[in-house]
Amino acid sequence: MSKLRDTFQVMGGTSTGAILVAAVATGLSPARILEMYLGAEADEIFHRSGWHAWRTKRGWTGPKYDGKGLKRILKKHFGDVTVGEVYKEQGIHLVLPAYDAVQEEPHEIDGWAAAHGIQEDLPLRTGVGGSSFAPTFMPTVSVKDGPVMRCLTDGGVYAGNPAMKAYAGAIMSHGRGSDIAVLSIGTGKPFGGAARKCADIAKWGKIKWLLAIFGIVFDGISDSVHESLEIFMGHERYRRLQVGIPKIEMDTRDPGDLANLRQAGEQLGRQAPAIAAWLKGLPSDCVIVLAVDGGGIRGIIPATFLLRLEQAL
Repeated sequence: MSKLRDTFQVMGGTSTGAILVAAVATGLSPARILEMYLGAEADEIFHRSGWHAWRTKRGWTGPKYDGKGLKRILKKHFGDVTVGEVYKEQGIHLVLPAYDAVQEEPHEIDGWAAAHGIQEDLPLRTGVGGSSFAPTFMPTVSVKDGPVMRCLTDGGVYAGNPAMKAYAGAIMSHGRGSDIAVLSIGTGKPFGGAARKCADIAKWGKIKWLLAIFGIVFDGISDSVHESLEIFMGHERYRRLQVGIPKIEMDTRDPGDLANLRQAGEQLGRQAPAIAAWLKGLPSDCVIVLAVDGGGIRGIIPATFLLRLEQAL
């Protein structure tokens, strides 16, 4: 039995968060999940052959990685189980945000919707891939959704913090009047960037805005989701865990970076006893939602926290 899996009825995750919540929903232990990020499997995911690097001009004319390593890891851990089967067999509603680059619209891989015939019941490994194959890093994932062919890429382009999507999923599967609580876990907020002055920003042109805009947009969306849920739900039904970290690339394999991420996860882990007490104190009929941000290898942070949370439950 998995204490984590038994605690949450709805799980939402974007990108690396999709991998994490799918792993929890299918019963992988937190220790095994953490091993995925720290060991040989992450090396396989972020392996790039010399031929691929040459052919794509090191990511300038094609994805940085071919995605085959991640596909193998997802197949290894999730097999052929579908998102709908996870809902039917485990009672867990998975919400995995992706973005359809052809239809130019958000698309959530939704276990409840799949189980009820509202959308195609995809293999879990495909749904997780659609949510986690990040632009410029991995190729898109093609899936059939009824009569529509979708070209999916990382949902982090609009839902790097998937807590609002997961909350909406809980309303969809359990009803608008349900008592709902949300635990949202971040993957680290980089600090220590260059100080900006308004007088300088006022003079920015296309180049400087392009260099800064992705971080601004992603941070802005994430913070907006957090602030909105904090107002909607209040402290009794909503908790957000986040930690400051140095700037770390999403695909780093540098031992120092990995150690920093593990340390950040342990920093969050110190809150695990308090979070466990909060979860245990919720009413028995409360629908409890787990939401985990995107962030590539920074998934080490929530994975470490979940390890400590299971120990505290």
